[in-house]
Amino acid sequence: MRSESEARENPRTEAEQKKTPTNEALAAQAKEGDREALAALWEQNRGLLRVMFNRLAAAYRERMDAAGVTLEDLEQEGYFAVAKAAKLYDPNAGAKFSTFLYYPVKNAFESAVGLNSERLRREPLCRCDSLDVPLYAEDNGSDTRGDTVPDEAAEQAFTDADECLYTAQLHSALDDALALLDERQAVVLRGRFYEGRTLESLAVQLGISRERVRQTESKALRSMRFPRIQRKLEAYRENILSGSVYHGTGFTAWKERGSIEERIAERIEAHTERYTADAFIADMMKIYQCSRAEVLQRFPELCG
Repeated sequence: MRSESEARENPRTEAEQKKTPTNEALAAQAKEGDREALAALWEQNRGLLRVMFNRLAAAYRERMDAAGVTLEDLEQEGYFAVAKAAKLYDPNAGAKFSTFLYYPVKNAFESAVGLNSERLRREPLCRCDSLDVPLYAEDNGSDTRGDTVPDEAAEQAFTDADECLYTAQLHSALDDALALLDERQAVVLRGRFYEGRTLESLAVQLGISRERVRQTESKALRSMRFPRIQRKLEAYRENILSGSVYHGTGFTAWKERGSIEERIAERIEAHTERYTADAFIADMMKIYQCSRAEVLQRFPELCG
């Protein structure tokens, strides 16, 4: 009981206490579907919920970190714990609502961090470490793990820029080399390897036979090995012969076919090793991912 002097100093305290519904009364109303009562019940117990969750968090800090659960997440879980407690609470059982609330709170916490389910083993977050952890525990000012993770987007941007520059330079060098050829040879090579055209279509364009186009193509490829032309492509020779030229130049087909044929011709001329027609066909089948018949159709001189 308060003294008369205390009552005079705080005249509204007792009246406010009389107007404030108990947890048990609010729980009963919430159980009947009163949403305002549920909100009031949650607001009235937020301090208690915070204490309960903080204690559980202190006991299972590593599990919380592994599951990626924060105290803010738990505060949201608290609302659902109150709703569940209100639905299940029976005042006739003799326990106060605040006492009964602990069990739904504990269950909500365990569900959130995966203590009572198999979810922990399935969630990627449960197997990760924070990228904000310093590389050196004794140095709080050191770089974090996140600082060591490469930015793939930025790396790709540099790669793309470098590739575009290389492609432009190679394309220009190839154009310079083709300019040294006979005009018809240049037209045939551009048509065959820049544009992917057939012998037949080029024959129609040039007004000559299909066989004549094939012969012109073969002669043009041999001409590309002349020293004055090779000097134009010397800087790119290693990449062309190794097959590592960047794609997307519009010259990919020539890169794959022409460079290999040049290598084959060099082998034959230097007599460094025996290179039979069958070996040539096998190489072409790998390069073009095609059948033996398709190679023979492309290189009819091998049929002899």
